[in-house]
Amino acid sequence: ARKVSDWPHIDERFLEGRRRHILEEYHKLHDLNRKKAKMLVVGAGFIGVEWATEIEHFFPEIQTTIIDLL
Repeated sequence: ARKVSDWPHIDERFLEGRRRHILEEYHKLHDLNRKKAKMLVVGAGFIGVEWATEIEHFFPEIQTTIIDLL
């Protein structure tokens, strides 16, 4: 396991830590939606396309672009 985390204030081994992490990510996306930001998703595989379509559905003000190496 990594000794240094990108989220040192969250312990994701427990449900509460996962819940806090999800809420933080939601608030970041909500702020981007309010600012009408642009987002680039790199990779047009299953997860990249799923991520982009969910962003467009739940945060319609974020302009989403998908790129792939092919």
